[in-house]
Amino acid sequence: LGSPKDLVTKDVTDTSFTVSWTAALGNVRSYRLKWKSLYTEETGEKSVPGDVTAIVLDGLTPETRYQHDTDINPSSIHFLSFVLPVSAAGKVVVVSEETEKSMKVTWQPAPGNVVNYRVTYKPTLGGRQLAAKVPGGTTNTILRRLTPMTTYDITVLPVYKQGEGKARQGVGTTLSPYKAPRNLQTSEPARTSFRVTWDHAPGEVKGYKVTFHPIGNDIDLGELLVGPYDNTVVLEELRAGTKYTVSVFGMFEGGESQPLAGEEKTTLSDAPEPPPYDGGEARRGEARRGEARRGEERRGEERRGEERRGEERRGEERRGEERRGEERRGEERRGEGGKCYVFDGRLQRGQSDPQLTGRPPLIGSRYSDKTQSSSQPASQPVNVVCKTKARADIVLLVDGSWSIGRLNFKTIRSFISRMVGVFDISPDRVQIGLAQYSGDPKTEWHLNAHKTRASLLEAVANLPYKGGNTLTGLALNYILQNNFKENVGMRPNARKIGVLVTDGKSQDDIIANSQNLRDQGIELYAIGVKNADENELRSIASDPEEIHMYNVADFSFLLDIVDDLTDNLCNSVKGPKVTNYSFRASWTGPEGPVEKYRVEYMTLSGRPQQMFVDGSVTTAILPNLNPLTEYLVNVYSVIGEESSDPLKGTETTLPLSAVRKMIIYEERPTTMRVKWEEAVGATSYMLLYSSINATEPVEKEMRVGGDTTDVQLVQLIPNTGYTLSILALHGESASDPLTEQGVTLPMPPAGELRVRDVTHSALKMNWDAAPGAVLKYIITYTPDEGEAKEVRYDSHNTSVGYRRQ
Repeated sequence: LGSPKDLVTKDVTDTSFTVSWTAALGNVRSYRLKWKSLYTEETGEKSVPGDVTAIVLDGLTPETRYQHDTDINPSSIHFLSFVLPVSAAGKVVVVSEETEKSMKVTWQPAPGNVVNYRVTYKPTLGGRQLAAKVPGGTTNTILRRLTPMTTYDITVLPVYKQGEGKARQGVGTTLSPYKAPRNLQTSEPARTSFRVTWDHAPGEVKGYKVTFHPIGNDIDLGELLVGPYDNTVVLEELRAGTKYTVSVFGMFEGGESQPLAGEEKTTLSDAPEPPPYDGGEARRGEARRGEARRGEERRGEERRGEERRGEERRGEERRGEERRGEERRGEERRGEGGKCYVFDGRLQRGQSDPQLTGRPPLIGSRYSDKTQSSSQPASQPVNVVCKTKARADIVLLVDGSWSIGRLNFKTIRSFISRMVGVFDISPDRVQIGLAQYSGDPKTEWHLNAHKTRASLLEAVANLPYKGGNTLTGLALNYILQNNFKENVGMRPNARKIGVLVTDGKSQDDIIANSQNLRDQGIELYAIGVKNADENELRSIASDPEEIHMYNVADFSFLLDIVDDLTDNLCNSVKGPKVTNYSFRASWTGPEGPVEKYRVEYMTLSGRPQQMFVDGSVTTAILPNLNPLTEYLVNVYSVIGEESSDPLKGTETTLPLSAVRKMIIYEERPTTMRVKWEEAVGATSYMLLYSSINATEPVEKEMRVGGDTTDVQLVQLIPNTGYTLSILALHGESASDPLTEQGVTLPMPPAGELRVRDVTHSALKMNWDAAPGAVLKYIITYTPDEGEAKEVRYDSHNTSVGYRRQ
């Protein structure tokens, strides 16, 4: 019989293939095909009629080497070895648990008796290839010693005794060592802008990169760089009605993190702009907003909880009214009146809330203003103007960083307009300059640029939006070096006030720079919005922070604080509230006409003094007072010969400024030096010092001028403790003393004593002069037989002769 020839395989899949051959010679009845796996015990056979020369073998195991044959009788067998390919799933290496320097790789097991797997991995962009050997029964391993932020090509080869199987392949990328920011949120969508906010990335972040582009348009890419403390920006100049992709990268010393991505769509129209400044409308708008809304909106503000304090104040006042109402009804016209009023720069109602001002009653009214309901809003003039003849130079420092955005910057313009619109702007009254800052501060206009209120308000309306990063410390130093200068309008005898408006945490130091401003006599207000850091605001603002610091939750709430802020600014312009020799009293006038006010003030045991002010003025400085003294103050409304019941209050003047720090140094046996910090306003200093443990106590006094703060005390007793007290003198008045103690050093020995020219009855001596102011030398000697004797010599003698008598 002839044999089949030319055995061929084709149409190979992972579980089947076709076998064909050349027919054998003769009348073949059938062919029988046999196969078996070289890796396992798997075997099989199929038969086909003699006129068929091809057959499909299916149901096979992927990635397996098979041996097969055809025959027409048992004595004629032809063998062929063949390997099936790897299945689609078997080809894949799965990468997981990626870190900066490692990743886990997993694969499907190869069939048969695998001796081991050889895992090789190499950076895709080139580099050294590494390899690992894994036991045949294990189908995963962890690749280590990898490079961060690198993509690797990974190959897994099963190894058999007969050779290698089919390769599995995959790709993996290690993570960045720089952690990405988290929790990206978008908000405030407008026609050409929206806000992006995120949580800070962990680690030493140097800044953030924000990229954005319309979805489907990677070419029109926008990019912003912000500082490490910023976590919000407003993306500007976008297309209306367009969906944008935005990504935030953390920027580090050696690279950047993976992006944190999000999406937002701009609107087709803008929200209405804030209303322009109008004094009357502004006041009416405040009233319309009402206490209820302010109570809800501001309750979360820790330091500005006006509604909460208002409720506590009104409850306390109502209880006080009920108690005092009975007492007042039986009083004369000059009864107790409003005795709970205090003075802290303004005539105020109750120490629990220094913001509520009192009101003298109308002529002929029976009771003081406290009988009126505290919930009644006080009427306000249509044009609110800070009426004063005081001179003040105010510099506004406005944050123009990316985190604000153009829409919110419009609100800031409106806020500034209402804040500055209350002042009488002129070279002889109030001057206002403005600097805007982000990365680099820029002066928008100097103090002497606008000489009228109208010109100033027009400049505010046209204030441009700068954009950039929040560098508040740099900006504070900038206004000190560039805006509070005489060559740009600052007047030496004017009050100096700085007002900061910011919405973020500064990326540089603010403590030293704000202190430098205060050291130059500049009163600082700090106004924070939304993301502002309250601790930073507190560090910047002058004391007391209840007056000089504001923090609101959103830009829309700026207009809610403008009235309170302008009241405080106005009082700052008018001058110090309480000093050593004066204080300012302010009050709210009655609703009816007043010709003038009579202000009476006196000590608790002294005679009353009085002064009159015009009926259009509701403030007065009480001069020539005694330091650290409590005064009673009564304010009367006067028309003709008629006077109202008094509005009463008390205030205590400040103590004289005293020396706060004294240092004793360079102690010597008979001298020591003393220096101290300058006391504000001191005309001279008196230093008292007395010995503590000397045989005969010595008390002395030294007086020096107000410009001397370092002196030397001489002719002291060696090895002696001294009590020192320094008093700052203000004219004939003295401050409280500051007391410290110092100790002089003991006297050093006189030095070497030398004896020469010795005879049976005489000798000569000399010695080294002792340091310091020597009064005399004492020489003692004792003969072999006799008593000790003593000789004294003047301090200039260091050599003597002695002869036995």
